[in-house]
Amino acid sequence: MDAKDKEGEAILEKIDKKELPDSLKNKTTAELKKIVEIKSKERSAVQKQIAALNTQRDAYLASEKSKKCN
Repeated sequence: MDAKDKEGEAILEKIDKKELPDSLKNKTTAELKKIVEIKSKERSAVQKQIAALNTQRDAYLASEKSKKCN
């Protein structure tokens, strides 16, 4: 889940802290924003890795398919 809605309005202020995991319940809004920012960057890096690996996989599958056709 993204911590911002489509309009970019932060929803952290709207979240009931009672609904958060125990590890986040005692965090301030500023700390939560920082955590969300870090996790967002981590997610972005993982998504880039996934995209790169998918490209490599597609290239491998294409080369294997062309080998079988020859």
